Amino acid sequence: MNREERPIVFTVSRITRNFGGLYHIRTKDSRADGYTDYMDIGVMELFDIMEEIAESFNDKGYAVLFEVD
Repeated sequence: MNREERPIVFTVSRITRNFGGLYHIRTKDSRADGYTDYMDIGVMELFDIMEEIAESFNDKGYAVLFEVD
């Protein structure tokens, strides 16, 4: 994972507070190319999507960081 020193940072935001909530994952990093915006993610799929994003970029040699807004 040394393609570029800085990780690709994704921000996870809770957009609704109803039962379970809905989440939004986004990044402004141009290296993300196509993975820049995930909307209306349910709590049950949140971890799976984060894992998919991380694995995809790790395979390309990038580190991934998730921050919570």
